[in-house]
Amino acid sequence: MKKCNLCGEVFKKFDTIICISERDYFHHSCVSFAPIKYAVFATSKAANYDDFLGTCDDEDIQLAEIVFDEGEYLKEGEEDD
Repeated sequence: MKKCNLCGEVFKKFDTIICISERDYFHHSCVSFAPIKYAVFATSKAANYDDFLGTCDDEDIQLAEIVFDEGEYLKEGEEDD
């Protein structure tokens, strides 16, 4: 199953995810944005430019069920083993 590259949790069906590249996926709540296209930073308490993950466009912000195949995310009500 696909997991967030920051928090390590398996994606659930209706999670809003951010795609930075073809293999880097993050929960929307795990990152911060700056209005370039979008500059994506890991969410942390202190602003730190070392937390820069990459950029994305509007079409890169989608639900996990659209981006991943069934079995690569948790369905509503499922638990991670």
